[in-house]
Amino acid sequence: VLLDFNADKWVNAFKLGAHAVVFIDSYPMTRFDAISKVLTVPVNFPRAYLPGREGLLLKERVQSGDEVLARLNINMKWITVKVPNIIGVIRGREIEDEIIVVSSYYDTWSITPALAPGADESTGISSLLWFAKYLVENPPKRTVWLVALSGHWQFLAGAREFVEKFFFEEEKKIMLFISLDLSTDTNKIGTLYASRAYYSGGSSKYPKYAKWLMPRIWSEIIPALEQQTGRRYRDEIVENGILQVGWDLLVPSPYYLDCEAFSIANGLGLGLHTTRCFRRSWHTPMSTLETVNFDNLVPQLEAAFAISYGLIESERIDMSWEEIKPQRLYVLAGLGSGFLTVYGQVRLYNSSKMWYQPVTSKEGQILIDIVYQSGYYDPFRHIIVEANDDGSFEVHGIAALTNYGGEWGARFGEVYNRILIQGYVLDWETGKLKLSPDLGPYGSGSFPLIFIADYHPKPLFPVVFESRPLVIFDLLDPRTLNSLIYLDPATLLPRYTVPWTLSVYDIKSWEMPIRYYIVADPRNEIAVIFLEPGTYTGLILKTGIDYAITGILVNATPDSPLGEGFSIEPGIEELRVPLTAIQFAKDMYILTSTRLDKVRRYQVRDYVTEYLSNKSDSLYDEMLAAVRNNNYSYAYSLAYALWSLQSQCYISTRELISNVENSGLVFFVLLIPFVYVLERALYHGRGLKSSLFILLSYMALILMFWFIHPSMEIMHGWPIPLAGVSLLILSSLLMYFTLNETKLVLSRLKEKVIGKHEIERPTTALLASFTSMGLENIKRRKIRSTLILTTITLITLSLTLFTSTVSMPFVKSSEVESPESRYSGILLKREFGQPSAYINDRLKLLARALIGDESRIVVAERVWYYPPLLFLGYTELKSSTTSTEILAVAGLSPREPLMSEEVIMGRWFEPYDENVCILTSSLAELLNVSVGDTVEFQGLKLTVIG
Repeated sequence: VLLDFNADKWVNAFKLGAHAVVFIDSYPMTRFDAISKVLTVPVNFPRAYLPGREGLLLKERVQSGDEVLARLNINMKWITVKVPNIIGVIRGREIEDEIIVVSSYYDTWSITPALAPGADESTGISSLLWFAKYLVENPPKRTVWLVALSGHWQFLAGAREFVEKFFFEEEKKIMLFISLDLSTDTNKIGTLYASRAYYSGGSSKYPKYAKWLMPRIWSEIIPALEQQTGRRYRDEIVENGILQVGWDLLVPSPYYLDCEAFSIANGLGLGLHTTRCFRRSWHTPMSTLETVNFDNLVPQLEAAFAISYGLIESERIDMSWEEIKPQRLYVLAGLGSGFLTVYGQVRLYNSSKMWYQPVTSKEGQILIDIVYQSGYYDPFRHIIVEANDDGSFEVHGIAALTNYGGEWGARFGEVYNRILIQGYVLDWETGKLKLSPDLGPYGSGSFPLIFIADYHPKPLFPVVFESRPLVIFDLLDPRTLNSLIYLDPATLLPRYTVPWTLSVYDIKSWEMPIRYYIVADPRNEIAVIFLEPGTYTGLILKTGIDYAITGILVNATPDSPLGEGFSIEPGIEELRVPLTAIQFAKDMYILTSTRLDKVRRYQVRDYVTEYLSNKSDSLYDEMLAAVRNNNYSYAYSLAYALWSLQSQCYISTRELISNVENSGLVFFVLLIPFVYVLERALYHGRGLKSSLFILLSYMALILMFWFIHPSMEIMHGWPIPLAGVSLLILSSLLMYFTLNETKLVLSRLKEKVIGKHEIERPTTALLASFTSMGLENIKRRKIRSTLILTTITLITLSLTLFTSTVSMPFVKSSEVESPESRYSGILLKREFGQPSAYINDRLKLLARALIGDESRIVVAERVWYYPPLLFLGYTELKSSTTSTEILAVAGLSPREPLMSEEVIMGRWFEPYDENVCILTSSLAELLNVSVGDTVEFQGLKLTVIG
C-alpha cells in the first residue's frame, strides 16, 4: 500500500490485509508523524520510505490507474555496535580535584534510519565544541570534562555507562553534570533537573538543587549576564524548570536529559534545554540545515555558556561531597536516589527434564527489552540489549525504588515504577521471532517478568518458549468506541485509560494455555498473542470499571456458535485476524442470537434484549453484504454499531439466562423439604414405604418441572446443580445434628466438671415436636390448611407478578420553545468534569451507519489547546514586532458551519490549508498583523488568513 507520510491511519492497511506499507513525502512531515509510525509490539509489519521524486512518480502512476508491480526488499537487522563516549579533559587552573562535566550527545534518531540528517538536533554537540574552544583559550578555574555522549535515544545508554564507569567504578569527584540539549524552534532555554526518562523530579530531589545551584544561577549569574549585555534574560530567554511541582511543563513534547542518569545516582545534574517548542522536524528525514534558525540559537548559547562558565568559575560549591557522592540505594529524610544494575540469563523450560535450561545464540539472536510499565508506549524508554552467546546479560542505570524518596516515595515507586523485562529470540536469517516471553505457570509463574528495583545488583531470569504470533486489531471499548488508551502527546504517558483485560483460552477446554504471552499496543489498537503451534484459541475482551465482557473472538459459525477457534498450524509463521472489529461483531452476534433463539422457544423474553437484538439483525445482514461488496469503510461503520449493540445484548442475554437458571435452583432448594412435608401431610407412612413415597414424589415433581419450566433445558448439565443442591441440603441437616450432638456432649461434660449452672432448652427436640405437630394439624384440619396454603400461594404469585415488570426503551419527542437555531443538528461534548475523556472520530463512522446517507450529514470537529496552569494558563503568541499572551487555541474544521460566517477579513479554512490561522480582531490589533502576515506559536510559524 502506498501512503503519504503524514497518514495517521496507516495501521488500517494491515487491518485490511496489506503485506507492507510504503510511505512517500508529504508536507508537513513532523516529529509526531514519525513517532506515530512506531509500534511498541513485536509484529511483522514492514514499513518503508520512498523519498523525493521517485515516490511522487509512483503515486502518479497509481492515481492514473496504471497497474504497478513492485518488489520490496527490506534487510533491517538488530546489530550491536560499540560507540564510544568521547571525553576531553581541561584541567583547572586552581582546583583540579573537583570536576564539572559539560556534555551533549552526538547521535541522532530517525524513523528512517538510512536518512537521519538531524541538523537541528546537532546544535547541542556543535555548541559543545564551541564551548570547548573557549575553555581551551580561557582555562577554567576547575577541571572540566567535555563529554560527547552516544546512545541518547537508546534510553540514555551513553550517559548510563558514563555514570557507571566514572561515578561508581573510579569514583571521580564529579561535582556537577551539565547537559546541553538545544533546538532552534524557539529562542528560549530552560534550566531543568529532571525529564521524562526517569521522572525523578519532585520532593526527593528538589531540596538539593535549592541549596546552592538555584541561588547561584538566578541570584548571581543571570543578573551578571543582564548587566553585562544590557538585555533581559530572566523569563524572556531563560526559564526556570527547577521546581518541586510542574518541573516538566516547560517542554510540550517528550524530552530526555542525559544529566538525569547522573541525578538518580545522587549527583547534581543540570539540563540546559530549549523550551516552549515541539522540535517538529526531529526524527524525520526532513531535519536538514534548512530547518535550523540560527537567530533563535544565539540567545540560547549566550545564556547556556554564561550559566555553564559561571558555575565552573564559582568561588566554592556549597555542597559537601557526602551530599552528592554516588549511591546505589539511598534515602535520607525524604530525599532519595539509587542507580542499580540488573543481570541474568534467558531460560527455556525443558519439559522432558522438568527444569530450565539456558537459551544460547544457537537458537537465534537473543534480545532483552527492559522498560518501565508506565513508559511502555514511549519507544525511547525501552532499554533493548543483545544478550551474550550464553544468554546472559547485564544492564546499568536502572532507577532504584529509593529514587522517589522515603516511605511514601517508595510506595509510589512500587505502584507506578514497576519494570517489565521481556526476552525474545529472533531467527538469524529472517529476523522473525522464534521464542517469546512466557506468561504461563512455567514462565512468569516461576520467574516473574515484572520486578521492582529494590536492591543491587538485581538478578533476573526471563523465561521464553517456542511460539507463533496471533495478531488482532481494533482493540477498543465497543460501548464508547474509544481506544483503550489515549497518550498525552507531551509525555507519551497514558492520559486516558479504560480498564481492560484480554484473556486467552484453549477453545476445546476453555482453560488458559500452559504457555502463552500477550503484548498490546492500545494506542494503535493492536494486540499480539504468542501461542504454541497447533493451539486452537479463543479470546475474551473485558473493558470498563466493571470489566464486562464486551468482545468475544472465537471464529464462530451458525453450526458452532461457541466457535472453532483460531489455530496457528505448524509451518505458519504468523496468523492475523483481518477486519477484527467485523469478526468481533460477527462472533458476538452469532453467540447471542443462538442463545436468544433457545430461550425464545420457551417464551422467555426481555424487552431490552429484544430491542437490541432486533436492531442488530438488520445491521448484521447489511454488514455482511458490505464485506462481500468490498465496501470496507461502510462495513466498518456497521460493525462498530453492531458490536456496540452486541456488547450490551450479550450482557442482557446472559442475565436473562442466568435469571432462568437461578429460578430453577430455587425450586431445587425447596424441593426436598417440600416432598417431606407432602409425605407427612398426605401419606404419613413409616419405613421403606415412606422413603419410597418421598422418592417417587421427588421424581414426579422433577418431571413436572421439566415440562413447565425452561431452566432444565437451558441449563447446561442440569443434573449436576440438582445433585449439588440436594447434597447441600442433606449435608446441612447432617451437620446440624452433628453439631447439636457435640454441643450436648460438651454440656454434659461441663456439668460434670463444674456442676449445673445453666438450664437449656432442648432446641432440637422442640423443633422436631413443633414440626410434627404442624404436619399433624395439616392432615387433621384440611379446610383450614387449604385456605392458608391458598392465601400464601396467591400472595406469593402476586408478589412475583408485581416484581416481574420490565422496562422498555423508546424515544419520546417533545417540543421546546427556543429562539431560532443557527443550525439543524446535534452538538456532542465530552463529559463535564472529565478532562481526560475525549470523543473518538469513530463516531463519524457510527453516524454514517445510523443515518445511512452520508451526503445528509456534516461532521465538524473541534479541538482545544490549553496551556499548563503553572504559567497561569497563558502561552505566548509572537509576531515579527511584538508578542502577547493567549489563554487557549481552538482547532476548527473547514466544514465548520457556524464560525465561518464570523470572518470579517480574509477567508475561512480550506481542506488544503497547512500552517495557517485565523485571529480575533483584538489579537490582530495587539500583534499588529494583517492577512498574509506570519505569527509564531511554540516554534510553529502560522500564516494569518483571516
